[in-house]
Amino acid sequence: EMIDVHAEHVVTATGNHAQRTARLLGIKIPAIPVEHQFIVTEPDPALVKWRAEGNPEHPVLRDSDSKWYVREERGGWILGPYERNAPARFLYDVPETFRADLFPLDLERIEEEYMSMIHRLPTSETVGLKDDFNGPICYTPDGNPLVGPAPGLR
Repeated sequence: EMIDVHAEHVVTATGNHAQRTARLLGIKIPAIPVEHQFIVTEPDPALVKWRAEGNPEHPVLRDSDSKWYVREERGGWILGPYERNAPARFLYDVPETFRADLFPLDLERIEEEYMSMIHRLPTSETVGLKDDFNGPICYTPDGNPLVGPAPGLR
């Protein structure tokens, strides 16, 4: 059902459904879902000990040269690479039937980032992998955000 929205400013933040939202506004945007793989480790004893000493949640680490971020997750780590040339999915629209589905893994694609994480966090070398995922995340072709007024809209 279509509704009219009257506002001084409208910010869209619809992620994988950005193209659908853009169509509702009568515009096109260069953003499509791509595959985003990430891994979750088992608890890292060094991190668990650090937290037990009363320290706050570990800051998110970003290594822009190696193209990844790492953040704390239940005593372990999440490694999320920023893959160059990650496979694009749903070039024209996310199917209505797609919910929280995942894609097949291809962990060889992120091996370099995983080894870089171990180099930066040496204690992570001996912790096991608890989970791995490959799901959609919406990006522009250059990986930068789309901000500012939309062409043709006030």
